[in-house]
Amino acid sequence: MEDDLMALYPDGEQDSQALYDKIVELINEASSLHSGDERCANLNMVHDLLVNRCPQYLDNFFDEFVAFQTDNYILVKKGVLNFLEAACDKDLEMLPKVINHLTLLLEDEVNDVRKKVMLVLPSVYSNCLRWILSARSISTEMENTWQFLNQMQRKIIDELDSVNDGIRTHAVKFTEGLSIVLSEKTEDSILTSRTANYTTLDSIPNNHSFLKWTKLEDEGKQALDSLLGFLALSHISSVNLMTCIASLTNIARQRPQFMDRVVKAFEALHVNLPPTLAKSQVSSVRKDLKIQLLSLLRHPCSIDYHTQITTLLSGLGATQTEIVKNQPKVDERRGKRKLGDEKARQMAIGEKRPRLEANMEDLSDDYEMSGNVNKISLGEDSKFDAVEQLARDLLPRLIPQNVTDLVLLSMVALPDTIPPHFQSSFTPISAAGTPQQIEHVSKLLASQFIGAGLSKYGKVRKEKSEEVKNVDDQVAPVKPATSANDSKKPVNQESADKSKLQPKPPVRRAKKFKLHEVTVKLDDSARDETALEAFKRVLETNNLEKFGAKTAINKIIVSLVCTFGGSMKTTLLDYILKDIKQQSDLALLWLYQEYANFKGYGAIKSDEEDIETSKYGNLLTLLLNQLQEEFDAGESLFTRILLEAPLLTNEATQVLQRFCQDPDRIGVGLNTLKTLVLYRPKANLLHNLLAFSMNPHNEIRSKALNIIKELFISNEEFRQEMETEALKITNYLLDEHPPKEVFSSVVAYTESPTWNEDLIKLCLNLYALLLPLKHSLIHEVENIYPKIPAEMKRTVLRSLEIPIRSMGMDSPYLLQFVEQCPQGTETLVTRVIHVLTERVAPSPALVERVRDLYEKKVSDVRFLVPVLAGLKRKEVLDALPKFMQLAPIVLKEVFNRALGASHGQTGPLSASELLVALHNIESSKTVDVKIVIRSISLLLQEKAVCTQESIIAALQELVEQTPLPTLLMRTALQALNLHPKLAGFTMQLMQKLVQKSVWKNKRVWEGFIVCCQRTKPQCFGILLQLPPPQLKSIFEVAGELREKLLEHVKQFPPHQKARIARAMMQVLEKDPAEEQRLAELAKKQEQERIAEQEKIYQQKLEEERRTKIKEEEDTKDQEDTLRDSQTDESENMAIKMEDEDIKDTSFESEASEKEEVSAIQTITGRN
Repeated sequence: MEDDLMALYPDGEQDSQALYDKIVELINEASSLHSGDERCANLNMVHDLLVNRCPQYLDNFFDEFVAFQTDNYILVKKGVLNFLEAACDKDLEMLPKVINHLTLLLEDEVNDVRKKVMLVLPSVYSNCLRWILSARSISTEMENTWQFLNQMQRKIIDELDSVNDGIRTHAVKFTEGLSIVLSEKTEDSILTSRTANYTTLDSIPNNHSFLKWTKLEDEGKQALDSLLGFLALSHISSVNLMTCIASLTNIARQRPQFMDRVVKAFEALHVNLPPTLAKSQVSSVRKDLKIQLLSLLRHPCSIDYHTQITTLLSGLGATQTEIVKNQPKVDERRGKRKLGDEKARQMAIGEKRPRLEANMEDLSDDYEMSGNVNKISLGEDSKFDAVEQLARDLLPRLIPQNVTDLVLLSMVALPDTIPPHFQSSFTPISAAGTPQQIEHVSKLLASQFIGAGLSKYGKVRKEKSEEVKNVDDQVAPVKPATSANDSKKPVNQESADKSKLQPKPPVRRAKKFKLHEVTVKLDDSARDETALEAFKRVLETNNLEKFGAKTAINKIIVSLVCTFGGSMKTTLLDYILKDIKQQSDLALLWLYQEYANFKGYGAIKSDEEDIETSKYGNLLTLLLNQLQEEFDAGESLFTRILLEAPLLTNEATQVLQRFCQDPDRIGVGLNTLKTLVLYRPKANLLHNLLAFSMNPHNEIRSKALNIIKELFISNEEFRQEMETEALKITNYLLDEHPPKEVFSSVVAYTESPTWNEDLIKLCLNLYALLLPLKHSLIHEVENIYPKIPAEMKRTVLRSLEIPIRSMGMDSPYLLQFVEQCPQGTETLVTRVIHVLTERVAPSPALVERVRDLYEKKVSDVRFLVPVLAGLKRKEVLDALPKFMQLAPIVLKEVFNRALGASHGQTGPLSASELLVALHNIESSKTVDVKIVIRSISLLLQEKAVCTQESIIAALQELVEQTPLPTLLMRTALQALNLHPKLAGFTMQLMQKLVQKSVWKNKRVWEGFIVCCQRTKPQCFGILLQLPPPQLKSIFEVAGELREKLLEHVKQFPPHQKARIARAMMQVLEKDPAEEQRLAELAKKQEQERIAEQEKIYQQKLEEERRTKIKEEEDTKDQEDTLRDSQTDESENMAIKMEDEDIKDTSFESEASEKEEVSAIQTITGRN
């Protein structure tokens, strides 16, 4: 911005009028700009001109600039607030206007604007004090401005309870600034660049007529109290907490008189961090508190609080080097100045309030002489708060014995596991045991007591000031004191003095011990009982051992048990199992001792040979079983014993397996097994882990597979064994029945004699897991897949989809498997190719191998379906007839892959080319027409790929072919049904068909007629272009078109009707249906007449036949009578000749009958 302004005046001469005009131009331009950033840039330039270059115009353009506070852009509003703050600094008389606008902006709906107001107000508050102090008399405008400012001050302090986290943060910053303004600076104050020019309380005279010094001081202290109370909130957020810590640190550095309260507040915070903070937030708060304390430590006045600050820093993890590095430089002059200031302050207090001081001292002396700790000490209460008083009472009581008792009592309430909050915040105490640390501990305890309401001092702070007047009535009678010095001794000192004056007890001399005087001979039972009681006392001592003695006592206990055994062993076992968490070290020590005895390493050698049945094995199993029952405390210790035990027995392994199958401990158990596999390889537990891959429980199996995968990736030494086990489990599928030794633990499958889908998947889990990690395992499946039944093959195909997809088509082992295609794995290879190309386009390498496989080994066209997108156009067209023979669902996939729809890419064919190819296949008669029709219908139904444009392009190409494709009109009709918007194009297509004499192709002509029926009345214009005979033939098939077309023609104007040929009009006006009906009626009547004549003729023939038969029968009877003497042969010959005569007669009758019918038909045809 500076460069822009200098560029306007390269000679450095900034004429006042020119600057005035420039300001006007910038403000006007900012009002018309649409971009918020551009408006901000213009206003920033105006800000610089009015504040730094032309302050004389500040009042002239103030209202115009502030008018932008209603802008919707937040940065513009913030720019207005910056201008208001700068205007106050430049001209104090602008304060009344500024306060009015700040009051409005404090109520803005945007939180960022309200936050900016809170940051600006401390400076405005300071300027308002300076304005009032500079005035000779207080005007009404000043009073109103001060009143508005105080209202805003109270409102912002109330925002410490706002629900918005950011508002609370900025309210804390405002309260910090207010506390600095309303307090006195000292010579040790370290001011910042922003607060250095503040008008503070020390600038206000005590006798000012309007500004009351005492009242303002109280308001500053109240602001500080608000921050201290806000710091102690239990629900405070981490951001607000760190902001409040930083604000209190700034106050203490700039106002050292408040450092005492700030340090105490930090001590209380260190003990009572808000319970709502997360682990990471606790770490951040502690780190920030450490930084702020180091900042305070560098302040010269921190010498008086060096002990408290360094103790806090040690507790927060600060090293001694950091503390020494941030030590303040000791200045002798500061000590002298402090002593002089103290004397001067005492003299001033003595001059101003001698009487009150005397009364207070008298009252304080009375309270101190009373020695009653339950009374209120006004002198002390003015100097220390309740925490400080209670800490002083606790300090002499923090002796080692009391502290030890406290620690032992508190251990009962310790949680089973270290809380994350404590683990993240704990740091070793480097100054433990020093007087400073003990004093710090007393303050921590005092803070805890006060917070829990367990201290009498907490009530003292809540008493009202009116109760001080009646304090004389509540104080016990005062005991006389010998001197003033004696009366002012601390209570602790008095108690110490009293303890010194008490008489010491007389010293008794110990009698010399003689063993034979106390020894009594015992029998065996009494001796064993006495030994057992002594052993129990040793166990009790183990609960109360001093620091460093526990290990020695444990060794003694274990040695006694291993030496004597018997009831001691049972007692120790009960003792350990009673609280196995606390006695874990003792249990492990006992385990190691028993193992050493079994191996013969110790003084006591065992004669046991089997580790499983030895004392060691029994003890290990017993401990693990007990821990398995301990749900809360047993998990971590269960893992520890398995890791630290010298040897794992088979029984212990079985206990671990049962632990892993516990539904509530699956994760812990499997992680323990994983740890044992890693760190105890000699135990050979990898096989147990791999066995869980066949577990029927889904959660157990999935977690075990995740662990196996992690081990396979990170540990190369396990890979070979895992691969071998995976192949071994997979080979179970070759067995006729599931092996009982493998699935015996599976309750649901023990009675199942045959394989089912669940068992097959269990056998494939481990193989499927390792396959994406070790691609060469794909070749192992060729040894199994061809030998298993079809039902198993389907399950194998489904189980291997995910691992094959994870391998990807770039895997060289997978490409080699596809290329080789071992015999019997054709369906598996086909599925592999489908899975690889299901979501992505096939790679050139995969396409090449599938092409070679199809050409050389497998002629099944289904192999080409997954890689259609990678084939050439000619290859797809050559294989298209074979593809059409496939099932409809497969054919749809063929179309989608050929068109590139499956992967969102361009395929080898377009939809129009594929449609044309299907019609040409029908024309070539290589495929049945029904299959072609089905294929075309499937393609047209795929609207996503076969669009209207594709159909139009295909039909335009087909209509130009000679001869016309047979299914052309059928395709056009189907397209019209699917896409009604193609009606216009269909008319153009029919127009071309009329030009190509479509009636010459019978199949296409039939489709043309049907199309005319579907597209009426749009087709009427095309019908009028047909020759009359073809139009008549259409009317013979679709008679309803004639009436509609005739009505359509009648609506023509006369000049259009004149253009229609007469023959065309005759066809339109003559109803072919009526003619056909009359012709059919005449034909029917003629057929009836001919039938009647034929009936009469048949009757005549029947009568003639019957007459002739009768005559023949009569003649036969006569011949039979005459030829009685003839032989049978002659009779037979006569009968045969008679039959032949009958046949000839019938033939002649039929011939004559046919001649008569023919004659009748000829006559009828002529008529």
